[in-house]
Amino acid sequence: KSQKKRLRIAHFLPCFTGGCLYITTLCTLPPPMAAALAGAASALDFDAVGYVNGGMDFGVMDYSGTSEEVTGTPTQSTSTMNAPSLTALPGWNGTGTTRVGLGFEAKTDDGATGAHFDIFTDFRTYATKDQNGGAIVGDQAKVWTTLFDVVEVDFGKFYVDDLRGSIGDWNTRDVAWQGEDAVFNRFAPSFGMGLAIRPINGLFLGASIDASNGAATWPNAVRTIQAGLGYTVEDLVQVKAQWIGDTNAHGRYGNVQLGADLLMLPDNVIELGVKIPVQENSNNTDIIYAIVSMAGNAGDLEYKAQVYGDIDRLTSKITDPNDTSDDPKTLLSQTTDTQTNIGVGLGVIYHLGDFGVGAAAHYDITFAKYDKTNGLGIECDYMKHNIQAEIFAQKDIGSGGLFYVGLRDKLAISSFSASSNGFTLKGSATTNTLSIPVGMQVGF
Repeated sequence: KSQKKRLRIAHFLPCFTGGCLYITTLCTLPPPMAAALAGAASALDFDAVGYVNGGMDFGVMDYSGTSEEVTGTPTQSTSTMNAPSLTALPGWNGTGTTRVGLGFEAKTDDGATGAHFDIFTDFRTYATKDQNGGAIVGDQAKVWTTLFDVVEVDFGKFYVDDLRGSIGDWNTRDVAWQGEDAVFNRFAPSFGMGLAIRPINGLFLGASIDASNGAATWPNAVRTIQAGLGYTVEDLVQVKAQWIGDTNAHGRYGNVQLGADLLMLPDNVIELGVKIPVQENSNNTDIIYAIVSMAGNAGDLEYKAQVYGDIDRLTSKITDPNDTSDDPKTLLSQTTDTQTNIGVGLGVIYHLGDFGVGAAAHYDITFAKYDKTNGLGIECDYMKHNIQAEIFAQKDIGSGGLFYVGLRDKLAISSFSASSNGFTLKGSATTNTLSIPVGMQVGF
């Protein structure tokens, strides 16, 4: 009998139906094949990175109050001090607790071919996002290769950020910051293929197709194609444009995105983004989304600011003859997509060696107006103010990590008026919460 040698080999195989990568384990191979594969494995570079992000938000105060007045009747008011909450951070997507993530990468010595796999857990299951535990595929589970030195081809779940906005939030030390994709969306298919072409210095052309989110047929997949291009003049400007298709789930063919990053100010960047929906039917009420974000530093002072507007048609006519509700509050809750939102945010951190103190604030206002024409003749006007602020102190830990303690206040004030057949209903609601977030983040 020929003697066999056991060799541990990592095989990275793309799973196109699941957007994931499988890593197989032990193989029993004859010595010649084992030696050949061992040589191939030695030509690969393996790397692993990780991060931890978590904390707790200790509630201090939770107030809510309402007021309603109908023509000819006394005003009715409520005022309640609720039990303060205790919440795990960061709580992305409304659930979850401390997030622990790992990323693995294997590539050839020349970096032209490889695989990348991210995984994290924050006590949610992948399918239901409930709090029953489980690990979740992260931002990437892909294989890639580079052709002709300039064409990168990706398969699986991946992202490409050559055009994306670059000014992100400060995690839970920040309040209501509109992130990088608000300025300009990344390429980020979940079950897809992408091309990233970089023919000359500064020029980028990209395209991707995605079979997820109900787009698993050719007609739907073609509708979701994303294609963009950008050109960067070093230390001056990046200009960019892209098309992101839609499956008509939102009443539109897709979005045209235009952007420019101003790079001529040392230690500062200013990003401008505009998103224009191309409507397919009247169900879509979006008109335009525009944002300006900036970030920079001056010595030990770090700062950022932004202003944005999500402009919709303010009037929506509801003509469903089967809808007999005459409650204006119900009407408003049923048509929340038809609204305009305008906001501004800012933040500062002053670094003192390994320590830092900072503050962040955000204000936005939402407008809405609805007409109901099914015989009830109700007209509604709605307005909501959101005011959030946080002060915090932080200390550097680990490799680029930090520990922080803050004091955060969230105030929301909404009002509405509705009229029908000579009667008017006016109302308002106020909520105010005060909490102390404590947390940390670190990479390794």
